[in-house]
Amino acid sequence: MMILLLTSSCASLNQKQKIETVSDFCSRYNQVIQSKGDSDIKANILVKKRIAANEIDYKCNCLKLKEAYCALGIVK
Repeated sequence: MMILLLTSSCASLNQKQKIETVSDFCSRYNQVIQSKGDSDIKANILVKKRIAANEIDYKCNCLKLKEAYCALGIVK
């Protein structure tokens, strides 16, 4: 019984931390790509990939877009 209680407590704590992390990300994030030409940023390909991933995270988690690409990162 104690193990079950501990497991459920840890699961709810992890969920709460995830929600707070997403909320913090949403409140602090500055969109880099704001118009069509902004994607032509001169940078290393790895930097461009990180920027694009952050933009997708922002759009899917903060703006709550329901695009197909938003489901790609969800683990069920």
